[in-house]
Amino acid sequence: MKRWLAVILCLVFLPIEAALAQQPGDPATKEDVQMLFDVMHSRERFKPFMDAIKQALPAMTNEAIANQLPNATPDESAKVNEFMNLQSQKLFDSIPYDDLIEAMVPIYQRHFTHGEIQEIIHFYSSPAAQKMLEKMTAIMAESMQTGAPIIQKWTQGRMNELK
Repeated sequence: MKRWLAVILCLVFLPIEAALAQQPGDPATKEDVQMLFDVMHSRERFKPFMDAIKQALPAMTNEAIANQLPNATPDESAKVNEFMNLQSQKLFDSIPYDDLIEAMVPIYQRHFTHGEIQEIIHFYSSPAAQKMLEKMTAIMAESMQTGAPIIQKWTQGRMNELK
């Protein structure tokens, strides 16, 4: 008798449990997105990414100073450069990384379903994707160094148009 009651209860509650379970087409949950960020090591990777930008900044600042203040003395250029470096250091040191990552959760939830996030997590859990994530900061830094002269030339052209 007890065995039959247990079977009946299982049959009654199984469809309810299945209906409540997260389905692939359902919206991604906050937990889904946080798991993705964990697999991608987002918190750990955000700061080195910003550091790569910070490293590329002096060359861009020097070029901007030369373009915007063509008659500046070396001393004046050094003072402007020092000021810009100090300001950028203050800016980068105060970036609220955790707040930025937390703010991104709803964006991912709007753009991905539960199933899609699960597939992305599966991809980023692979050794190849983990290697890509590991190398991404260095790749971005090299790309910025390579691209900086192109962007500077482009910026100079736009500044000339504005003048």
